[in-house]
Amino acid sequence: MVNFVLRLAAGRLRPTVLLLGLILVAGCFGGPSPPKGETDGVPHWIPSLPGTEITVLQAGSSADKKSGIVVFSSADSTVEVEASLRSTLEGYGFDPVTSSFDGPEGSGYQMTAEHPKGHHGITITINGVRDGAEVIINYVQEI
Repeated sequence: MVNFVLRLAAGRLRPTVLLLGLILVAGCFGGPSPPKGETDGVPHWIPSLPGTEITVLQAGSSADKKSGIVVFSSADSTVEVEASLRSTLEGYGFDPVTSSFDGPEGSGYQMTAEHPKGHHGITITINGVRDGAEVIINYVQEI
């Protein structure tokens, strides 16, 4: 799974594929209340935005890993969403790397990060839509 996340980070998959395959959101990163939506099985360190409703597309675990894909939408711009999610990840000790994209399917950001201790990895795709932003999060966590 980590190799999959790294391939995504290297840009080998198109943003459209990421949108269809990775829309992830999860528990609030220290927010005042948990996010609305399906959060069963999603680690607490997965960032979301206050008031967003998330959908878990996939969540699973094995003897040594937990992974999943979560999605959510926001009325905020892609710039605002990227800044908020970046800040949340930094608060949890991650050092996210962000790149922007602009293409026929739209524009947005891709953010990747691995926790310094090496136990958590995350790829976030933020796609611009008419009403704001759609967010796809793909995560892996060693247990």
